[in-house]
Amino acid sequence: LKDKKALEYIEWGERQTTANGVFWKEVPSVKGRRLWYLLDKNDNDDFIIPRTFNDIYICHFGGVNYSDRFYGIVSEEKKLTTFFNSSLFIFLSECLAKQGLGLGALDLNIRELVRIPILVYFDINLIIKREIKSVFTEIGFDPTRPIREQEPNPLPDRKEIDDIVFDALGLTAEERKEVYWAVAELAKARLDKAKSV
Repeated sequence: LKDKKALEYIEWGERQTTANGVFWKEVPSVKGRRLWYLLDKNDNDDFIIPRTFNDIYICHFGGVNYSDRFYGIVSEEKKLTTFFNSSLFIFLSECLAKQGLGLGALDLNIRELVRIPILVYFDINLIIKREIKSVFTEIGFDPTRPIREQEPNPLPDRKEIDDIVFDALGLTAEERKEVYWAVAELAKARLDKAKSV
């Protein structure tokens, strides 16, 4: 690391202390490591799901190191990305996750994540190959207007993924609308509550 910015950063970090005067390299989370600044190698997970969501929900493919703000999932079933990027997963996350973080962030702890029933029925593995947008844009709502006065209008690739999941569950057209309305209402209520505080 000589002559590298990483070395400068490590040396700077070794001089830093917590509010209680404990050197960063002595805090319990890194104290037991041979080199306090090394990250654990965790790049063998197949999927990575954020622990915290605001208005964007996404499941990433693994193969990279990630921080403790994500959950790694090991599964050879690559088709799971279809479910984890579906509006049904968003709905279940909104229903099961605690909402204790600031600015309306939705924190999905591991106990809540494992309660979400995972569907692995799909014959198709669809991947959204673009930047994921706000949940309202993804499922076609204007959050400044009453949700129930609008018709869901999901983006085409979002709808294709959702239709696979909805078909697997045998949802009717009205039930599909209810999922979209519920997702938008839950996200809007959470974010509006944060703005009002």
